Amino acid sequence: MITLLRKVRKILIKKNSWGRYMFYTMGGILLVTVGILPALQINTWNEDKKLQETGLKTLLDLKGEFTENLQDARKVSEGNKGVYLAATKYDVTLLSHPG
Repeated sequence: MITLLRKVRKILIKKNSWGRYMFYTMGGILLVTVGILPALQINTWNEDKKLQETGLKTLLDLKGEFTENLQDARKVSEGNKGVYLAATKYDVTLLSHPG
């Protein structure tokens, strides 16, 4: 294919036909552009897909961490509730200061 295009270019230059040569050149540029644009679009699509997968993984990790933190907070709350109930049972004022 490339050798054919080179032959066409050489023939057009020998014939001193600059108008046709420029038309040939523009056609080559158009063919390259038409080849590159879909490749760029596919690459962009793949990158977006990777970002979405990474974002989803991050969200799932955060959900797991929040669940663990909520469980820890509930355990601490239950522990504090037990301390409060024990203190009120013995009528201890927790926050009173002499003075």
